[in-house]
Amino acid sequence: MNYNIAVVLRLITVLGSVAILYFLMFVVFYYLVLSIIACCESILHAITEERTQRRKEELVKESMIEIVIGKDDGGSKEENSGNKCPVCLAKFKNGELCRVTIGCSHWFHGPCIDQWFDACMSDYPRRNLNCPICRRHLLIV
Repeated sequence: MNYNIAVVLRLITVLGSVAILYFLMFVVFYYLVLSIIACCESILHAITEERTQRRKEELVKESMIEIVIGKDDGGSKEENSGNKCPVCLAKFKNGELCRVTIGCSHWFHGPCIDQWFDACMSDYPRRNLNCPICRRHLLIV
């Protein structure tokens, strides 16, 4: 009888060790899978951010004309609503980079309208890209 108990105890010890070994292998495998998924998600996020930035730059090029005040404006600055950027309310100065919408001809400082585009692109493509003044669609995409 003692021999059978010893065999059973030895069998339980071996099975317990195997169970612990399989459990540890499962934990390591699970951790590796989660690490791979997290790595893939971060790479995908970086790629998506890069594509969004590229798309924003394309949209700006397609919907706006860049003008340097005093150099490219040909005197048309006076026709712009009071010579002020409607976003920051600062006057346009010679040498500043401005952007003019193609469809509605509204003038903006380059950095001001860039902030507007950044806000629009955070919800892109659900949010339409509109002129901040008249809400006219800047592009038909």
